[in-house]
Amino acid sequence: MKTWWLKALIILGSIGILISIGCYVHTQLFLLGAVHTEGKVVAVDLQFDGSGDPTYVPTVQFQDALGVTRTFQPFTSYDASEYETNDIVKVAYDLSYPEKAVLLSWGELYLIPFLLAMVSVMCVGFSLLFSFFLKQESSRKNH
Repeated sequence: MKTWWLKALIILGSIGILISIGCYVHTQLFLLGAVHTEGKVVAVDLQFDGSGDPTYVPTVQFQDALGVTRTFQPFTSYDASEYETNDIVKVAYDLSYPEKAVLLSWGELYLIPFLLAMVSVMCVGFSLLFSFFLKQESSRKNH
C-alpha cells in the first residue's frame, strides 16, 4: 500500500509547526521592542464574514511617539460586545513603522499561529497514528 501521502502530511505538518513557532517568537520579539500605548475606539464597523454572519471591526486612533495621530483597524474582527465607540484599548507599534500598529489582544497577536499549529499537529498526529496502524496490520499479515 502506498503511503507517500502520510509522509507528505508529516512533512507539511512539521513545517507548519515550525512556522507557528517562528510566528510566536516573532510576536514575542515584536512585543519586547514595541512602543506600548493606549488608543481609543473611534468607530465600530459592521462587516459580514464568508458565511454572511455579522462581525465587527473597531477603528482605533492613537498618538505615536512624535505626537502624530494614527488610525488603524485590527486584522481580526470581533463579536458585537467586544468593543464599543470610546473604549480605551492597548496598542503596540514598532517605532519605525507606527502605521503598522496592532491591538494588544490574543486574537490579533496569536490566533493565526495558533490555528496553524493546531492543524499542523493534527496532520502529524493523524499521519503517525495511521502509519502505526498500517504497520500493525502489515505485521499481522506477515505472521
